[in-house]
Amino acid sequence: MSHRVTIVTRVVLLLWVTCLGAGLMSCAGGDQLRSERASPVGGAAVEIAPGFEVLSSGPPTAEVRGGDLLPPIDDEVEWTILLAKGPGAGAPGETLTVRSELVNASAGAVKVHEGADQTLHLLGVGKSITTMPSTDAHRDEAVSRFSPPLLVASATVAPSGVVEGNADMVVEAMGKSGRERDRGTATRRLQFTADETIRTGLGELACKRVEIHFHAKLRFAEAEVRTTRWILPGVGPVAEEEHERIVVLGLIPRESSRVMTRTTPLP
Repeated sequence: MSHRVTIVTRVVLLLWVTCLGAGLMSCAGGDQLRSERASPVGGAAVEIAPGFEVLSSGPPTAEVRGGDLLPPIDDEVEWTILLAKGPGAGAPGETLTVRSELVNASAGAVKVHEGADQTLHLLGVGKSITTMPSTDAHRDEAVSRFSPPLLVASATVAPSGVVEGNADMVVEAMGKSGRERDRGTATRRLQFTADETIRTGLGELACKRVEIHFHAKLRFAEAEVRTTRWILPGVGPVAEEEHERIVVLGLIPRESSRVMTRTTPLP
């Protein structure tokens, strides 16, 4: 394999992992799939995946707490994949363990370990603004750094409110700071779009639906990833639908999608 092809392969892997991190448990696109389905009408439920239905949908009300957008701090939560398609999406029935670790309380520094393959580094958790300065892709031995740190959440998100951040993005070899693999720009946009009641293995849950759009444009590749996430107030994310599209060197795109729900019992 040529050196150029090796770099491109690493960029594809890195973008996939970073996209997951930018969505904080995904970053692919709920918008695409949701737009192809009708909203619940006349009491008829809409099945997102076997074992996951939307029972009702309405305009967003109240507000979403920033802390509810993130995994619980110093806790471990298991998720089960219900549907998966494309490379890197996993397989139905697989379990993903998300573990959150408080590193520095005064700075609100938290590490979020998503399985064994990636770690998200967050700052300002529990404060007015939460940002993500970097993500680690352990399997590929690479780090994605964002400058300024990419905006992830605010203290609250109003109905139909938007939280958006832009940053320069640099991909480096892990353990070799300054050894650059690629660079470009990244944008992350989150919007609170609806109040929805859903049914999963945990029962019927009155949730807030948020849409996350992440876009990264590097020298060798471009990724557009979208996530629909259902947030249970006071608990956090309980269901997620993600879609991803990556184009390398302007050639044939690679696409994947996944639906998963929380299986750890509610507190």
